Amino acid sequence: MLDPNRKNYITASNVGAILGIGKYKKPNAVLSDMIKAFRGELEYKDNPAFAHGRDNEYKGVDYANEFMKFVATGSKQAFVTKDFLGATPDGISEDGSVVLEIKAPFKQDYSAHNYELYMPEYYAQMQVQMYCTGASRAFFVVVGCDKSISHIFVPFNEKWIKKHLPTLKEFYDHFRKIIDTDSDLNNTGAIRLYEINKQIKQLQVMYDSVRDALLAENPTGGTFGNVSISIIEKKGLVDYKKIVSEIAPDVDAESYRAKSSSYAKVTFHD
Repeated sequence: MLDPNRKNYITASNVGAILGIGKYKKPNAVLSDMIKAFRGELEYKDNPAFAHGRDNEYKGVDYANEFMKFVATGSKQAFVTKDFLGATPDGISEDGSVVLEIKAPFKQDYSAHNYELYMPEYYAQMQVQMYCTGASRAFFVVVGCDKSISHIFVPFNEKWIKKHLPTLKEFYDHFRKIIDTDSDLNNTGAIRLYEINKQIKQLQVMYDSVRDALLAENPTGGTFGNVSISIIEKKGLVDYKKIVSEIAPDVDAESYRAKSSSYAKVTFHD
């Protein structure tokens, strides 16, 4: 069970995405999930990849214990925090100097030795785990889907932490500002609007693709069931500003200006 206190922190597994090096999530998606989690609205959806990871994690623990004794593994994992960051390592060595991080990819495209090339967010995750726990090394284990197991020791990089802490703090402050100042209704509405906008974009891509294919097959248009396509020839717009500037450049056009109006502009930050 996930520690309910996680909702108050940036967790190590999200750091890579926040820094823009995540393979599966973008910063704004992390922010949306954090807001939902804080309000108890986030639904954790299981999938075959997650299930595969859970089912094979014990192999990584057994493998790591051949090198040194790890505690706080399996169901006894501990959520550790420092400042505004939090982490749940897959284990911590008995002397506290090493954190254990295990990955069991559903589809193999990396090992412990080349993970930075394919999954650089794992480096960020381990750095934050070490920062939160005070460990000096991370023991990174990859349980391959081909049943191979590889490992590598990753040292704590204080320069890396100092470089990225300001960005993470700015992100966290933005999260807290939303939580502390906006009403539940406004937050929920904004999140819903963002999700609808994403759906619109996805549907627009599908719409354009199907429409273009239909036009390619029927360049002169036609009627297809309850869909009609007409080829419209649209004349160019008259440039009235150019007419005035060329024919009556000294005319004061302000007296012809219509009444001002206001409208709401919605911007989505992806």
